[in-house]
Amino acid sequence: MNAILDILQNAGIFLGGLVVRLLFFLVVLAAILAPVLVVFQTIQGVRALKRRRDGMEVIGGVKLLPRRRYAPGHSWLGRRLLGGFRVGLDDLAQRLFPNLSGLELPKPGRLLRKGEPAIYLRSEGREAWLPSPITGMVLAVNHAVERMPGLLNASPYGRGWLYAVHPLNNAYRDLPTGSRARDWFRAEEDRLRHSLESELGLAAADGGQLIQHPATLLPPDRWRAVVSSFLGGVPPEQAEPARDVDA
Repeated sequence: MNAILDILQNAGIFLGGLVVRLLFFLVVLAAILAPVLVVFQTIQGVRALKRRRDGMEVIGGVKLLPRRRYAPGHSWLGRRLLGGFRVGLDDLAQRLFPNLSGLELPKPGRLLRKGEPAIYLRSEGREAWLPSPITGMVLAVNHAVERMPGLLNASPYGRGWLYAVHPLNNAYRDLPTGSRARDWFRAEEDRLRHSLESELGLAAADGGQLIQHPATLLPPDRWRAVVSSFLGGVPPEQAEPARDVDA
């Protein structure tokens, strides 16, 4: 009987030691992970606050900043502190050019007329020129996005802006912003999604959201047709005559 009690006592001491060691390990692990979790939550909170501050909205999985002005070819215009507007492509447009590998911007001092080929993009071996949303003089270009075209994919409304322009008339005031931009963008996202479903014979992703990289799925001729329909893009050979026209 004493032997059994000794065995039970030793087992209890052993198990107690294991529990103490486990608790100590958990305390140490919590002490290590706590700062990491705090930093992670802080970063997530800052990002959420920035999205709310900027007014970013998500429509069908595609981001929109309603406070910008939007041209029919999915270029956006945003006020610039030094005067004029910054010009970029919205999130829907950049979905047609995933993994950008080449980008060419108009030179400062060039007069761009509305609808004239202004920016050249190359992605996944496909390329096109996209039109200027307004008539104006180019003030500056984003050299960072020239060096790293992927900035347009990563931050279409921020670091991926393309160039600055001084408008020569007030036609930009007719471009939708706010609720008008939101309604137009929702209709465009829906139109593109249905167009891709028809072209590819695929159903939309869960929740009816735009599939991520249609450019990698469409045949080249159909991709050009979609880019022309939604962005007003033209093949490089057709844009060549206007390529080097300066003021």
